[in-house]
Amino acid sequence: MSRHILIIEDDPKVNQLLQDLLNEQGFHTQACFDGQQGLESIRQHTFDLILLDVMLPKINGLDVLSQLRELCETPVILLTALGAEQDRIEGFKSGADDYLTKPFSTAELLLRIEAILRRTQYQQHQQATKMLSTEQLDALSLTPVERQIVNFFLDNYEQTLSKPLLYRQALQKSFNQYDRSLDMHISKIRKKLQTLDNTQLAIQTVHGQGYRLHRV
Repeated sequence: MSRHILIIEDDPKVNQLLQDLLNEQGFHTQACFDGQQGLESIRQHTFDLILLDVMLPKINGLDVLSQLRELCETPVILLTALGAEQDRIEGFKSGADDYLTKPFSTAELLLRIEAILRRTQYQQHQQATKMLSTEQLDALSLTPVERQIVNFFLDNYEQTLSKPLLYRQALQKSFNQYDRSLDMHISKIRKKLQTLDNTQLAIQTVHGQGYRLHRV
């Protein structure tokens, strides 16, 4: 499954290098070149991880990070030429998950990205299963196909899943734009979720992107 990574880096060459590197690894990327543009993207889209430079025009990276933490818990790796201990401490205090000093090894960056994504996926799955227990799942009387769809959403909690991906992974068939079976299944699942007492989960339509299981 392609993860969505936001790159906020004002150096065009470094920004392009990161885009090329991540795209080659199968990630979907979005690029911003200043702090203000980055915050606007964060408000409008859901990302799995953010690569954030510190020395940015308009709004510096640490201020972006502080404002970002008021909006979401998306993991952030700081990429910066500021490598002194105090700079790293300030980065972690502001809410960074990791810190890499320029110039950095692209191999090391990829390993750090994979490690963070593995950890957050596990945490998200644990959080989702706490909100929807096995007993509650059984009470929904889901069909086998609906159960497959729900399990896939639980495994990818809070991530936006495209229709082609859901067709392939949950329905085990190719996506066809004229096939409405996925929409019908999700409509039925939504109605069943609403029958649960104190339910905290819902399937959200992310226009132009797909669906997302999230906490309401």
